[in-house]
Amino acid sequence: MCGMRWRWILVPALTLITAAVGVEALARRMQLDQRQGTAIAVARHQLIAEFNWKTGEAVGLDYVPRGFSADAEGFTSAWGRCDYAHPGPTLLALGDSTTRQTGHVGDLPSDDPRHAWPALLRQRLPEGWQLCAFAEDGYHPSDLAAFLEAVGPKLKPALVVALLCENDLQDELPRLVIERGDRLALYQPAQERLAFAPLYVGPLYDASEAFRFLHFRLQDRFGHTRALPAPQAPARRYADAIRRLEADPSELALFYLPRLEDPPPSRTPGPPVHTLQLPTPLRALRREPDDPIHLNPAGQRAVADAMTPMLTALQQSP
Repeated sequence: MCGMRWRWILVPALTLITAAVGVEALARRMQLDQRQGTAIAVARHQLIAEFNWKTGEAVGLDYVPRGFSADAEGFTSAWGRCDYAHPGPTLLALGDSTTRQTGHVGDLPSDDPRHAWPALLRQRLPEGWQLCAFAEDGYHPSDLAAFLEAVGPKLKPALVVALLCENDLQDELPRLVIERGDRLALYQPAQERLAFAPLYVGPLYDASEAFRFLHFRLQDRFGHTRALPAPQAPARRYADAIRRLEADPSELALFYLPRLEDPPPSRTPGPPVHTLQLPTPLRALRREPDDPIHLNPAGQRAVADAMTPMLTALQQSP
């Protein structure tokens, strides 16, 4: 009789435990924490940028530049084809929006890669050299390092040149990437989770992804919201990215584009980043009158001019 009583207690308890474990496993497989974070970021309009980018897992990136494609023999970017088996030396140019954005025609933006500093450097390379370029808006040095780690062993560039600007010399939180048809949207990750206050039990909330998502849905439906800090992924550190770039066996030249302000800003990044000495007035090099970051075609030409002596010395070094 006693055994029968325990059986009536144990069987439902074990069934409940098994069901709870199964629900939790399903919740984690469905990444419900990520869904909550995405919904919060979208609802709070934490959009960074959205464009018809493609995902870039193959080269270790959230997204790749517009028009980029890669295959077993090389890759193609806005600056043309880059072959891994090129018989001569290769210069690999890396950058972000300060490289990709080049100027205006009338009231319409005209970002022509032929006006950007990589194309201008190509004209100055010795015979037999190949120029390859990879740049897109929003890239951080950690993105450039990831790309070099992915293609460097196959490309084996003799020189790697990167153009950095002010916000590249800062640590950055990882981006939240959301696919929308043929477009990618980049969001700032949510800084908090939202719990349903009447049901909040700290240890259970912390332990269960399924329970956290139930909280999120209940507070969305009924209110009584309690905001809690969300765990954050480690920041993408500028110094770590520079070390990763330096780890490649290629010669490396990192150039810093100062803010286009007059008088020139006094901030000078330390080695190994070389501050470009550009002709003044710097405001004359702006892509837009109120934009102190991006360059017009004259500014892109000034960048190529300032880079050339150091690159020439590197090319001639034993």
